[in-house]
Amino acid sequence: KMVVVHLTAHKDQAHPHDDFGMAPLPVRPVSLSETELDDIDSCRAAQNRSYFFSFQGRPRIPFPKYTEYFKPMHGKNGVHAVFTFGHYQRSNHSNAWGGKVLGGLDAQQQRSDDYYNILRDTVFAGCPRGDNLFAYRFAEILSAGSIPVVYADGWVLPFLPQVVDWNEVGVLIAQDDVNQTMDILKSFTAEQICAKQKKVLEVYHNYVKDSHGRLRGILESLQVRMQSEEPIMFAAAPGDAV
Repeated sequence: KMVVVHLTAHKDQAHPHDDFGMAPLPVRPVSLSETELDDIDSCRAAQNRSYFFSFQGRPRIPFPKYTEYFKPMHGKNGVHAVFTFGHYQRSNHSNAWGGKVLGGLDAQQQRSDDYYNILRDTVFAGCPRGDNLFAYRFAEILSAGSIPVVYADGWVLPFLPQVVDWNEVGVLIAQDDVNQTMDILKSFTAEQICAKQKKVLEVYHNYVKDSHGRLRGILESLQVRMQSEEPIMFAAAPGDAV
């Protein structure tokens, strides 16, 4: 028996009982302060963070419903939803979310800094599919102690559910159900939100933070598979890096 580990495969491309995914590594992780970590540990984060839900980034063609649903919500009921188009140039003008881009500053860097500051101040963070089914923001959301709200139909999730049950960590919503997002998120109790945020940090530090953690998740998943009677072979799918 062969087990294939995928980064961005659709379930139709993977063996339903054997193959599993691996987590994308964070490009620029958020480093939470001791106070922010303590807020999560003591269940104060949801109360102290400014945004109930946030997303900031470029809209992706494969999922236009996401932009259509969230764009009108920006600035209402704790929602920060900013969609940027193209790249900003050095100039002295107002940016897409109303702030001022000062002359001489790199606007792309300022936009990036705003994104990470908002992420660490968010309870639920949108993680729609990108050009591929996975998105690098998935790992960055986890690093911020925010709960990922994933829209990526058919994505083979990282690791086996016996190793990481993503339903305990995040919220998985079908792309056609994007219009139900706020109703779904508001249905969670304070206790459930706290439990998810704690699980977020546990999974991030154990399995997603770096290549060592990702390898740990792969090996633990393979160990689960090895409990079957059939011997297995391990392979990474073309284009996937381990």
